[in-house]
Amino acid sequence: MLKEIYLPRFPNKKSYYLFLLLLICFAVVLRAIYFNGFFGSDDIEYNRAAFTLANGDFYLDSHHSKRLGLILPTALAFKVFGFSEVSSVLFLLICSIANIIIAFIAGTIFFNRDIGLLASLLMLFLPIDSIYATLLTPDLPLVTFISTSGILFIYTETHVKRYKYSLSFLTGLSIGWSYLLKETAILVLFILCIWILIITISHKKFEVSWLFIGLGFTLILLLEFGFYYYKTGNLFERLLTVNNATQGISRRLELTYNGALYKRLTYAIPYILLRGNYIFGFYFYLVPGGILYAILCKSKGLKYFIFWFISLYLILNFGSTSLKSYIPLLATQRHFYPLIFPGIIIVSFYLYDAYKGILAKNHAKTKKFCISLIAIDLIMIFLNLFEHTITDIMFCSLLSISILFCIYIITHHEKEIDKTRYLIPILLVIIFLHSFYVVRAENKSIRKLTHNERTAISIFGTPPRKKIYTDCATKGVLEYLYAYRYDNVIVDFTNTSVKDFSDCYIIINLENLVELNKFYGTNIPDFVKNPSDTWKITKKFTTPKGGSYIIMQAGKL
Repeated sequence: MLKEIYLPRFPNKKSYYLFLLLLICFAVVLRAIYFNGFFGSDDIEYNRAAFTLANGDFYLDSHHSKRLGLILPTALAFKVFGFSEVSSVLFLLICSIANIIIAFIAGTIFFNRDIGLLASLLMLFLPIDSIYATLLTPDLPLVTFISTSGILFIYTETHVKRYKYSLSFLTGLSIGWSYLLKETAILVLFILCIWILIITISHKKFEVSWLFIGLGFTLILLLEFGFYYYKTGNLFERLLTVNNATQGISRRLELTYNGALYKRLTYAIPYILLRGNYIFGFYFYLVPGGILYAILCKSKGLKYFIFWFISLYLILNFGSTSLKSYIPLLATQRHFYPLIFPGIIIVSFYLYDAYKGILAKNHAKTKKFCISLIAIDLIMIFLNLFEHTITDIMFCSLLSISILFCIYIITHHEKEIDKTRYLIPILLVIIFLHSFYVVRAENKSIRKLTHNERTAISIFGTPPRKKIYTDCATKGVLEYLYAYRYDNVIVDFTNTSVKDFSDCYIIINLENLVELNKFYGTNIPDFVKNPSDTWKITKKFTTPKGGSYIIMQAGKL
């Protein structure tokens, strides 16, 4: 009776799927409104490789261009729908919607449809998912395929016996495609091996179906080897390029932490998950609360997801990207994006079970829920001692008031303990509103990243009236915006002499030049600091970080 009064009422299975469909439609609209598109970073390489492949060739310039799990679907979208900002992120948008569906399926098969809907709702509003749904990077689809492999593995171990071999094979294929998307998927395979080892030791039995996981992964690996052997004559083309790329990671780590690697291995990751620029919203604050609640309630249903979350955190935090030397992942939000899926399942069960316990006037569960909120609040208060924003203070204050209200009801009005049920929907509304704010703010910031180049094109004309000289990063942005039609007139000026500039445009993007020099050792040409007196300034801009961006014209020599 209580459930019928206070929880959403769905009379049959069809109603659940109809509501899920409405969530998917809303997700598409949300991602369309805050469409990001091309942002002029790693997507320069991904777009170029996909465009080249769609036109019958293959571009092999960096480790980004060798991530076939992203390049192949994007090339297919270009082939079918033509080259555009929308078609370049179509695969990402499909994966973003798939994440919502996967969250619903996971919540439903391991718990119930109510938890499934709550999980899909949380995924819908997750800021990083909304933002990355229209950015061409491998991180969002990586979450899709890693999550799929994790769910398939848990499902085969806990539910099904008849289709164990085929589902294990699909698990291997999913991990294999994750590897095609990004090399860090190998770390996930390592977690799965540990998981299998623990189960083998505890049950004193090795399942033959686990070999099919390796078979599925090996099949994908052999297909990749075959592709690169056909294109380059080298089976290990990608592995060699990735090994070179790890040296760049090592340099960035050294510059970021100045030799104090312990900072990266201790508090850097908790900081970006809980604070950073809030690309994860307030979601990760709820995860430790959910884990604590599950421990206090001795909930066995979450044990696989808690193990998944903790083991994945440890391997992503402490794992090495190189076999030759210890080089951990860079401390950026997108590298730890895969943590969000087990986190969302934990949070969905936590909020649903606590809400149901409150409605049933279960004093024990209500008290444990209150303890979990106190733990979350203490984490927030601790972090706010060092740095805070208005949204931090508001959320922390609301949480503190909620806890005080909860304690008051428990200690003075036990018979009215169900009044504390309002805390959960209020907290969810605040979290979702904050997510909207984050997505909107990030969308504005991302659109600014290529604003200067988009404006510059209106100055240069289509096609460009003169040759354009600039740094390699700005060159990549302009080539994309010109749809790769005029690559021969856009030139990297790194090794160009002043005498070579005749009747052309020169773009001096000082921010790019400094970063290229800092992280890749690229020399800054002398004419950047001392341009020729004959060059005329056409337009001056400011980059998003406040750097100088100047378009100049050189006359005929």
